[in-house]
Amino acid sequence: MKLYENITIGNFLFALGYSLRDKQGRNLLAGSINLLQQTPADQLLGDVLLKFTGVVRLIEFKAEGARLAKEKARHTTLSTAVQERQLEAISREVHWSIETKATEKTLGLRVVPYLDAFPRPREPKVKLLEDFISTLATDITTQNTSYTGDQINEYLSW
Repeated sequence: MKLYENITIGNFLFALGYSLRDKQGRNLLAGSINLLQQTPADQLLGDVLLKFTGVVRLIEFKAEGARLAKEKARHTTLSTAVQERQLEAISREVHWSIETKATEKTLGLRVVPYLDAFPRPREPKVKLLEDFISTLATDITTQNTSYTGDQINEYLSW
């Protein structure tokens, strides 16, 4: 059973919207969601870039079985660069990898900071997408971030 990345991304964004609505109360959040998949920015950044007041997440979605040669090369380059520029901690907060695997019974997920995406363990780390979305929505509504906008922009600019 093949699960296409755009289906996962669409469901992720839909669920995040509902979770934000439930957690924000009456306050309106300022933010933007940029779907970068299949655009030139996809190669530079990732599939989805979320920017809310104080909270930024860059997320790469991969379906199990996808060709990962380019992704591994990108990961190696990024890993080396963030260590040299002392951006590793920012990367672990901002940059995420979500890998999906559809089975007849469930949707298996491996959700890790992008720096931890390779090497991949033999068994996937199964995590509910709802848990990741709920944590993200809480971070957004409480403006929970460890870094300034300038620090995050430095990471994204690199």
